[in-house]
Amino acid sequence: DKIVKITGNAVDPYFSGYKMLWLMRNEPETYKKTWKFLNACKYVVLKLTDVPSIDISNAVLAAPFFDYSKRSWNKEICSELGFDLGKLPEVFKIGEVIGEVTAEAAKELGLVEGIPVISCGPDAMMSYYSVGALDEGDSVFMYGTTGCWGIITSKPVIDPRLINSFYLGDDKYISLAGMVTTGALVRWFRDEFGTVELDVEKAAGISAYSILDREAEKIPPGSEGVIILPYFMGERTPIWDPKARGVIFGLTLYHTKAHVYRAVLESAGYALKQHIEIIKELGIPVKRVIAVNGGARSKLWRQIISDITGLSQQYIAEAPGAPYGDAFLAGVASGVFEDMTQIRRHVRIAEETKPNEENSRKYEKLYEVYKELYPRLMELMHKL
Repeated sequence: DKIVKITGNAVDPYFSGYKMLWLMRNEPETYKKTWKFLNACKYVVLKLTDVPSIDISNAVLAAPFFDYSKRSWNKEICSELGFDLGKLPEVFKIGEVIGEVTAEAAKELGLVEGIPVISCGPDAMMSYYSVGALDEGDSVFMYGTTGCWGIITSKPVIDPRLINSFYLGDDKYISLAGMVTTGALVRWFRDEFGTVELDVEKAAGISAYSILDREAEKIPPGSEGVIILPYFMGERTPIWDPKARGVIFGLTLYHTKAHVYRAVLESAGYALKQHIEIIKELGIPVKRVIAVNGGARSKLWRQIISDITGLSQQYIAEAPGAPYGDAFLAGVASGVFEDMTQIRRHVRIAEETKPNEENSRKYEKLYEVYKELYPRLMELMHKL
């Protein structure tokens, strides 16, 4: 409880500080030789500027060493754990100038000496910024290999069911849902059970996913009683259980491959809804949902997600991703752009997906079953 209160997050090896502690205890010689612990991107920054750094968002994710409320490394925690505070880098705000390109780096890379180097945040957060998510209640769902949903808040959230950190600006925070196998599960299904569809893709150039979607569209919402628990590689939020297992529940001889595929798509909606309920329970408004990444190209999947959650989605077809957000923020910090909100001028909403109320009512009943599956099966999962 003390760690959660200080860090704002769960105790889990997902957070980089616990990996540092493992290294200290299991590879003491390597630990002794370590000068600073840096993110991979900040190693590049070090080579450019000679400044060891970390942005404040990633610093929070270095739990248990960072104090979320005090915005600084926690000396007490480091001391209690026997960890050398000096091995942690200087913390910078997102958008703050870390330093300038040194003469040595400029010569080696063909750059101009003195170019300012800006502190940017984790890739997911910079991806959110790239599509104009800036205000309280703005949220983005990334239909990626891992499903990642983040919502911007005006106050810090301390809840171990979520991943909590700072966002762009002095008064903005973000809480995230990390679902390990969202897109990975869809790809697994295609690769293991979609051999016919993959053959058609090779022969005719039609995406195997689109063929699977067409068949799944013929199946009623709820997959006629098939519900999938998408914990096929354990799960992060909200349960933080690496031993959790995937479950295909309700399967009968009547069901077809299309039923199971649709249930795979629906499982992401149920998982997202569970996080949205947590956010609403905490009194945080969900004002809009922006849909991005490869999986969002599927109109069927977007419709399923909206029907299950009861929320509309603004689909950004040409989402530029984190590098664009990084570049634009560097432009703001260096005075090329007036402020961070100017990025919205370059964001185009391709489509809006609205929930079907009748479908939402059907999904609500099945969601209640979904919520009960993990608590009832957890002990059995842990025996496997």
